[in-house]
Amino acid sequence: MDFDPRWVSLNREMGVVFENLELVAEVRAIFPDETDPQKSYRPVLSENGRLVWQDRGPDGPWVHPHEPTAGL
Repeated sequence: MDFDPRWVSLNREMGVVFENLELVAEVRAIFPDETDPQKSYRPVLSENGRLVWQDRGPDGPWVHPHEPTAGL
């Protein structure tokens, strides 16, 4: 399972069981921050029908013409 929220509703063929209690505690501590929707990009169609990515800037949504932080 990855941290993409869509995985929970779309992919049901795998799971992970953590037996190490220290690792469980660490994952529980960081999971809410890592999966916060405020830290995610939102793919949307622009007014001209092109796929763009939105995120929240200090003065409103920012629009990126290419997927941010993704290389070739």
